[in-house]
Amino acid sequence: MRVSESFELHPGADALLAWIGEHFGVPLAVFAGHRVWRKIPSATLWIAAAGVEPVAGLPYEVVGIRLQRNDASFGQVSNAFVRRFLNGATRHVLDLDGDALERFLVGDPGALEPAPRNGYYVVRAAGEALGRGRVHDGVLHSELPKEERRSARAAAAG
Repeated sequence: MRVSESFELHPGADALLAWIGEHFGVPLAVFAGHRVWRKIPSATLWIAAAGVEPVAGLPYEVVGIRLQRNDASFGQVSNAFVRRFLNGATRHVLDLDGDALERFLVGDPGALEPAPRNGYYVVRAAGEALGRGRVHDGVLHSELPKEERRSARAAAAG
């Protein structure tokens, strides 16, 4: 395994990306030309173009985007990853508009009918991925940070 000081190529990358592709309904070709790195010792996973090598002391966000906080939580991908790679998802997607969208963007949990299964979802508005939402007992919880919710509300307002 190649190691670059505090980073290593993630040994389970193929399995993780295959699971993400299957779970969210995106072709594996979406991830072509990218590699998954693991930051040591935190186990944070990030994805970057295949030609990029991490540099010690340089924040990983400079050369890639966080895929997820650790390699044990399949499904809880980062909001940046959702926007970059899962815009075309066909499964585990919630397309919101009107009041449901407004509740999501202000961070208020909202009941969904019919209630989807518990888990993480790609949340879209007007066909564009906004980020990740979590459904628990039929209620959608926004997992967008406050600043991202503000930006999305401003963009939706026009």
